[in-house]
Amino acid sequence: MKVVTLLFSVFFLSTVAAAPAYCIDIFNKPSQDSASKPVPHSADSNKTTSKKTSPTPSPAPPSTPITTDERTKILQIHMKDMSLNCPKTWETKACLTSMAHSNKTLASLYAEDLDKGGFQPEIELLKEHCAASTAALQIDVPVYAMKSAMTECANAIYDISESTKIKPPMTHYQLMVTSIYCLDRDPRCETLEEALLKIK
Repeated sequence: MKVVTLLFSVFFLSTVAAAPAYCIDIFNKPSQDSASKPVPHSADSNKTTSKKTSPTPSPAPPSTPITTDERTKILQIHMKDMSLNCPKTWETKACLTSMAHSNKTLASLYAEDLDKGGFQPEIELLKEHCAASTAALQIDVPVYAMKSAMTECANAIYDISESTKIKPPMTHYQLMVTSIYCLDRDPRCETLEEALLKIK
């Protein structure tokens, strides 16, 4: 497994509009017709999540393809939600739920791109390897399990992007990878945490 450093634009990540977080559900609908790979996770932590909850509504999925501007706004919404729930508290239920929403949206958007390219088998692989990274939307998930699930999903996205030459939404993908660093208490989390703390 390759080890890389992902660089965030703090300016970009800090310009986030205030809005409630939500995720789209393209990922769950059947299809109609090179990214950076995260570091492997270290020894699993057996910490469980707290009981604090942060309800996040999920509207109906859009019926038309999502534009670049809309994708940017969706990412901003997830960043805002994570800014409220995650800095200094990455292992709480509220933060894990925020990450699960973001993961589901990322997978949905990437599935849409793969569908456009005619890569239906890869969509099934994406579903198989990323479903667990959204489990915190329904159940309490131990931190080590969330970290493992997100690493599996991020690695699957990388492998699919290598084989299809279709890249995922890169900034959103970087958000996922850096969130894994935060769950792993890796110093590379600092860039993301600083950006989140600047969001008003």
